[in-house]
Amino acid sequence: MSRKTSIKLRDMNNERALAHCANITKAEWTGMDDEIIIELWTVFRSYIANGFQGSGLVIPARIGHIWGRCKAIIDREVER
Repeated sequence: MSRKTSIKLRDMNNERALAHCANITKAEWTGMDDEIIIELWTVFRSYIANGFQGSGLVIPARIGHIWGRCKAIIDREVER
């Protein structure tokens, strides 16, 4: 029997990590304006590139509440 090993979010390359973060947070941003989604994913990229650390991140005011919900989901996944 083959057992598939999952890759931890911290071990993914940036592109795969972005896709994974978008997938696990989809319920939070689905149906939003494309501009907001692009801003959110830009924050995702910065957060990933910064080693999942929030210091120095620039969060546009209009997505702060969405980012907060998404960050909580992403952080839970990072801790796995």
